[in-house]
Amino acid sequence: MSRAIPAQDTISPRAIDVVTADFSELELSDPRFRFFSDAIKATSDPGDSLSEEEKAALSATKLKLKHDASLLALDFLEKAGAADLLQGFGRLAASFGELDLQKQVSFLKAMDKDFRQRFEDTRKKIDNMELVPDPMTDLLLYMVNAMKVFQTCTRVFEGMTTTLYEFRVERVKLFREWQNRLLLPCGSSSRAPSMSDYDFTLRKYVLMQKTWSKLQKFKMELDPSEGMRLLGLANE
Repeated sequence: MSRAIPAQDTISPRAIDVVTADFSELELSDPRFRFFSDAIKATSDPGDSLSEEEKAALSATKLKLKHDASLLALDFLEKAGAADLLQGFGRLAASFGELDLQKQVSFLKAMDKDFRQRFEDTRKKIDNMELVPDPMTDLLLYMVNAMKVFQTCTRVFEGMTTTLYEFRVERVKLFREWQNRLLLPCGSSSRAPSMSDYDFTLRKYVLMQKTWSKLQKFKMELDPSEGMRLLGLANE
């Protein structure tokens, strides 16, 4: 019985944490792995010393071993990080939704769907003994690329939220500076330079433009077409 990847639940967009698959926990010393490894070595091609029937039986045995080893590897791959990676993308999609980045949200949802479908298709190919070319090779490459996309998305999200936070802090400081000027009594001898309405408007505009420029640079790194090219979702 295959272990299905759980569907994405609603997760607080504030609960962003970097999800990485720790492949060191795959327990490659597991007796089942050693069994498959030893069995495959034992069934290495003995050359012409076998009859045709024995060669056919040996070929069938090796195919069955590859089938069982592939299923075992697929189960370990799901356990090692596939579910966690999907959960992380779900959190990012919710967070990008808050930032009104709908193209990126649509891409992440499409990737989530394709990710699950690839696991199902890989398991079907293994069950149907379609082992040439090795279906696990494409799946592993896809997961590596998915992790690259996830790392980029996480870094950009953190950069955008930091930029917005800095904008809010600077805006409050600017407003308070302008407000203090309004509260100064007429004829005050305060040495603090006064800020005119024009200065306030100009500095606020410069702050907004600077913030907007930084956000646009981050958005360019999140180009969905590049993500789709990397993951192979788009038609060639």
